[in-house]
Amino acid sequence: MKTLKKLFCFALIFCMLFQCQGVTVFANSISNNNESVEAVEEIDIFDEIEVVNEVEAVDEADKVEEVSELLDLEDDIAAEINDEEDKVESEEDDSNVSYDENEEEPEEDLLAVEEAVEEELYSGIDDTVEITLNSKITIFYDNKTYSETVKGYIDGEDASGYNVIQAQVGKSLKEVLSGIEPVSENKVFVGWSEKSKVNNNDGEWAEGTFADLDEEIESKMVLYAVYENTDVTLTFEKGEEGAKFASGEDKVEVTFKRPYEGKKIDLSKIAGYEDAVAPKGYVFVGWKNTTTEGSDIRLTGGSEREVKAEEYYEGQTYVPVLEEDLVEINLNSNIKISYDNARYTETVDGKIGTNTSTTIQAQVGKSLKEVLSGIEP
Repeated sequence: MKTLKKLFCFALIFCMLFQCQGVTVFANSISNNNESVEAVEEIDIFDEIEVVNEVEAVDEADKVEEVSELLDLEDDIAAEINDEEDKVESEEDDSNVSYDENEEEPEEDLLAVEEAVEEELYSGIDDTVEITLNSKITIFYDNKTYSETVKGYIDGEDASGYNVIQAQVGKSLKEVLSGIEPVSENKVFVGWSEKSKVNNNDGEWAEGTFADLDEEIESKMVLYAVYENTDVTLTFEKGEEGAKFASGEDKVEVTFKRPYEGKKIDLSKIAGYEDAVAPKGYVFVGWKNTTTEGSDIRLTGGSEREVKAEEYYEGQTYVPVLEEDLVEINLNSNIKISYDNARYTETVDGKIGTNTSTTIQAQVGKSLKEVLSGIEP
């Protein structure tokens, strides 16, 4: 195709040059004939011949200029053809692939070749790195008030608690770690961290604790399993002492994360929790464990219901602990008596037992008759 274009351009230029030369010869022929006629006929038309000669001179100059422009055009076209040939030869040397410059969408063909090469490279080469999984981690709680080292187990780990797996570069951690879940007693696995020590404050993990599982693997890594305590579910019943719940339910259940050893939890801040409402004459002071002896929950008073973590027992049932609501009544055996509109008064001294006065505790809601029965100064 390049050669045909080149031949066509040369042919076109040759024809134009030939035409210009023919016009010049023809003009000269006309001039000679006119001179011959003038000589034979001896006609005095000198002025006309001079005009014709001037026109011919102008035409000759125009033709020369046109030929010059065509020659310049020929040089430009030849230079462009040479540049194009050099470019094609260079591309053929680099890629060793020849193609027609008029071929449609060559870029797509090149893209397809690149994709095929890339696919062949990835299918033929297994570019893998080591990822070390560690089932042990240290967890700090509440600004390092308490810490614990949790040891779990990962299938396939060695005696040191490590499990080394091979991961292909470019894959995500989510793909590589799918199905791998460490286990630990009374703990639940919640994710992977690139840190061997992590912080948990008031149940919230510090920023940056967990590794980004969508991250593409680029080089070898070490990951540590992160655990939380298992859930605890407690059941509170209204019991048989006349207590009840404000919601009208016979019992309530609450579920929360088992706190670390020694931490106190405020029951009033746990969703679903309710204090028991004591009947008149009694006050609610805590919960008695009906399942495990010695694990009663005593409230601290006020609006808080803080208890230590070790007082919680998974699956335990509690009933209200009630105490009598008592008030003090002071009894005095001495009295001053006035008679007949205070015309006469006397002071009577008595004793209640061995004392002239005494204080007794009386339960709210009871009558004085019940309270004072058997007391006689």
